[in-house]
Amino acid sequence: MQSLERISEQEDEPRLQFLVFQMGIQNFALEIHRVKEILRNKDVTPLPGSHDYMEGAIEVRGKIIPVFDLRKRLGIAGTIEPQYSRILLVTAARRIVGMIVDAVQRVVAVSPGDIQPPPEVPSGGSYAVAVVKSESGLLVIPDLDAIVMGHQVVRLDQALPGN
Repeated sequence: MQSLERISEQEDEPRLQFLVFQMGIQNFALEIHRVKEILRNKDVTPLPGSHDYMEGAIEVRGKIIPVFDLRKRLGIAGTIEPQYSRILLVTAARRIVGMIVDAVQRVVAVSPGDIQPPPEVPSGGSYAVAVVKSESGLLVIPDLDAIVMGHQVVRLDQALPGN
C-alpha cells in the first residue's frame, strides 16, 4: 500500500486517512488522496450502448467525467436511495471518474497495522485490495484501477472531447 498518505504521528505510529462510504450494508474505504470531490447527485447524461453499470457522463467545471454505478459494477443487490447517494470523483486508472455510492459516512484515521490483505476468494474475482479493521467493523478497500481498467469507463473517458 505504497500510495497511502501519512497524515500525522500519533503515539509514534503514522496514521492514514480514508474516506468511508456505504454500498448496501457493506462499508468501503478509499485513500483520501484518491478522492477529488464529493458531489450531490447531478443529472447524468446516459450513453446509449454502454454497460448497465455505466450511468453516463456529467460536466464538472468544463470537464466531461464518465460516471458509473459502483453498486452495479460490483454486483451488489438493491437500489440506491437518492437522498443519501453521492458521486465520488476519484482518481482511477490515471484519470478522474465518477462513481455513484449509496452514502458517504466519514473520514477515519487508520494505523497501518490495521490494514490487512483481503481473504482469498475461491473464484479469484474479488476487487478488494485490502481490508481495514476499524471500531465499526471491517472496511473493504476496493481496487479502483482494476474496477476501471480495461472496461468501458476508460474507453469513454478517452473518447469524450475535452479530455
